[in-house]
Amino acid sequence: MASMKIGVIGAGNIALGHLRCYAQCPDVEIVATSDVSSERLAAVAREFDLKRGFRDYRDLLALPEIEAVSVCLPNWLHAPVTVEALEAGKHVLCEKPPALSAPDAQRMVDAATESGRKLMICFNYRYRNDTRFVKRLIDSGDLGEIYYVKASWLRCAGIPGGKDSWFTRKRFSGGGPLIDLGVHLLDLSLWLLGHPRPVSVSASTYAAFGPRGLHNLSRVTEPEVGAFEVEDLASAFIRLDNGATLTLETSWAMHTASGRDEYSVHLYGTEGGVEMDVRNYTMVDTVRVFRDMGGVPVDSLPHALQAGNGHAAAINHFLWCIREDRTPESTGEQGVALMELIDAIYRSAEARREVVLT
Repeated sequence: MASMKIGVIGAGNIALGHLRCYAQCPDVEIVATSDVSSERLAAVAREFDLKRGFRDYRDLLALPEIEAVSVCLPNWLHAPVTVEALEAGKHVLCEKPPALSAPDAQRMVDAATESGRKLMICFNYRYRNDTRFVKRLIDSGDLGEIYYVKASWLRCAGIPGGKDSWFTRKRFSGGGPLIDLGVHLLDLSLWLLGHPRPVSVSASTYAAFGPRGLHNLSRVTEPEVGAFEVEDLASAFIRLDNGATLTLETSWAMHTASGRDEYSVHLYGTEGGVEMDVRNYTMVDTVRVFRDMGGVPVDSLPHALQAGNGHAAAINHFLWCIREDRTPESTGEQGVALMELIDAIYRSAEARREVVLT
């Protein structure tokens, strides 16, 4: 089998994850990277023995041998660069969030349709082994009808970047922890439920820490006061068209256990429940199942689940879809629907009232 030739746009931490996964894939050749930083380009060239690196991503897109690209850039660049890559005839794996807004995400889908190329959004948490187990459990019907979902990602001190970071500027990031962390939780919840349609949302956002100074994850630096135009905590109550409800909470910073950085998705059905709790990115012993057996409540912990890298599995799925001409599991259309929900959450929080989605 001929090697599939790949380009990676971006050379930051997320791009490094993509590069390391591609490097482990058989029949894949990383042809080039691009980044505005010469230092980062030099670092990835050394680590992956790459001969070509460009300051301008358009030079990478101009290489005819490249078949597919990963877009690993700051949020505001996702949509325009993805559209250009699709128009250049490349298949695209775009990091989350899909875009800054639903209309931007729709332009990505339109470009994929017009070009005939694959567009996959890298919702990598779908591809973890624990998450796949939960999906199989729900789809089997063992838990009955899922009617309530509680999703949470809370950090004690996790405002990303530093003073004047793009993460905290609305026009560059699109928002705070809702669009940064909550996007994963919303995608996971809707995917696990089989993509019901959100019909209304009531939400609140807060900025209790960011405007007073930023702390990084380890709190080893002094607070830096800079531009902070986004929330540092968001909560939402979402009604779905199948009758289920979804509650969401997500924070970059709050008064909670020191060092806390954990996410959870809890789903409760008519015949059982399942709770997935991931603390500091652990990959094993994260799932508990609750059922009634012989009239007695029983809790079980599936110990046989193996650790699985969600990014690696997502990238392998992307490559498989290209080779087999299949539709990716995490589609651009799902990205549009997700951004419509996130847009509605922000509108609800700003208006301080429930927003109905049409």
